[in-house]
Amino acid sequence: MERKIGDRMDKNAKYYKKALEKYHNGDLEKAIIFCEKGISSSLKNFAALNLKGLLMYFKGNLSEAKALWKLNKDYNKDEVAKKYLESLKDDKKRLALYERSDSLIKEMKFKEALDLLIECKKSDFNLIAVQNALTKVYIHLGQYEEAKICIDKVLEVDRNNKEAKENRKLLVDYRVIEKQYNYKKMAFTVSSVLLVAVTLSILIPRLRTAKSNKANNNYASSIKGNEKKNQENKKQEENPPKESKAEVKEEVPKDIEEKLFPSDKLNSALENKEFDTLYSILTDYSLEDLREEDKLSYKMAKELMEDEAVEYFYTIARDFHTKDQYKAALEEYRKLELLAEEHYLYESVIYMLADCYKSINEMDKAIDYYEKYLSLEEKTGYEDTVLYEMVLIYKDIDKNKAKAFAKEIRDRFKDSIYNNSVVEEILNTK
Repeated sequence: MERKIGDRMDKNAKYYKKALEKYHNGDLEKAIIFCEKGISSSLKNFAALNLKGLLMYFKGNLSEAKALWKLNKDYNKDEVAKKYLESLKDDKKRLALYERSDSLIKEMKFKEALDLLIECKKSDFNLIAVQNALTKVYIHLGQYEEAKICIDKVLEVDRNNKEAKENRKLLVDYRVIEKQYNYKKMAFTVSSVLLVAVTLSILIPRLRTAKSNKANNNYASSIKGNEKKNQENKKQEENPPKESKAEVKEEVPKDIEEKLFPSDKLNSALENKEFDTLYSILTDYSLEDLREEDKLSYKMAKELMEDEAVEYFYTIARDFHTKDQYKAALEEYRKLELLAEEHYLYESVIYMLADCYKSINEMDKAIDYYEKYLSLEEKTGYEDTVLYEMVLIYKDIDKNKAKAFAKEIRDRFKDSIYNNSVVEEILNTK
């Protein structure tokens, strides 16, 4: 058991090291993938949780960053995550400023947009989008050196960022940046072409000879095969097969065997902490229907699942969720709904279930889970988001309900990004 724990820790360290390496090389998406692998391996991987939160923060995904840091603070008692959370207070306002600047850019009001974006870049939140927007503004204002600095900042974090690369190409066209040639890549390409040409000049004559021989062999084999088949058909016509008695005989239905509790399988799964196997057994059998000698193992399995399997299934579910694989995520979240009722992640699970159902357009189920979330005594920071989702759902089907949710946002979440023009419009409708 100690060896397994040690191996898992080594694996977690490798994933984090790889994620950090990709981050420093500006390979943002691969860094996120390695963070997710580390987190999937263990929720105790506090460094991977913090790093993924930071990368989501750079991408402007505030709710995801906040959820990761909150999980790290609560589950691992991580002080770095706690400080990250404390620094978020002005970021919702900055997001609203960025959205306003985006509208100003579309209206060609670049100087007004610049003032807002300068305020936005006071933190690294939404760094990629803010720096790309600044690039656009500086180019339109003819401040090309400032635009170049913004492009470099984006590519430092995300070297594959399409918008930054296109902006860089634009500055190359303007001759602000000199075009750089990748001589190493060009040399490799030339040598590869020469190698392929030499190889083909050797192989083509041999391939032609081999192809010709193969065709001749196939033709001979085909003739022999046809002759053999004709002989077998002739024999069957002369001696037709007799009908087997076994084929005529009707099958006698077997008695349905009693479904025995797989105690050995459960005990093995308990020992090795095979949570998927344990979940399958626990949901297939009811405690009341078991023999007394099996009830103890069943109870032990249930306790283990409630104590340790919640984080396991939650990590898998979030991995599917972040990759937009909503149906696969739902399957894992539904397991958690049964297991995690007393767990601190339960509120997050209910919200995530609602979000997945909304994403696959099963709105009735989404509403059920949003309402369930709002009815919980303790909530995990998604309350203003849920209220806003309910406003959007009901604004075209039930104006009164939409107004009620909008009023709650205005009264209780004045500083939220969701206290916006949509809410104002709903409240002003008659």
